[in-house]
Amino acid sequence: MNAEEYKSICRRPDALQRGIIEATEQALKGHSDLVLKFREILEGTAIPKPDSHNESKESSYFLVKLNVEDVEQILDYLFDAEASAVGLNGETTPMTSHYASLVDVWRRYIDFCESEINN
Repeated sequence: MNAEEYKSICRRPDALQRGIIEATEQALKGHSDLVLKFREILEGTAIPKPDSHNESKESSYFLVKLNVEDVEQILDYLFDAEASAVGLNGETTPMTSHYASLVDVWRRYIDFCESEINN
């Protein structure tokens, strides 16, 4: 695979970087069924990098295959975490922003999945 093909795949909403998957897994602690799915993704094969690419494990991307119901459940948990992270006076905290960014990632993922189903 060349660098352009790799970049094209990694731009897809169903290609998620290791750090996003790990952060989502952390946010879902206590929801073992979903955490197991994230463990399986991370223990699977990452998208192969071109020879010229940085070999850092942290920069690995994985193609994620979750059903819409699982992603809706993930979004529910992330919305709850985001709401819980709001400061006492309703101000945005760093954790609020963190959860909001994860919500954005998973919202794009679910939109992508739904568009794939409709095509």
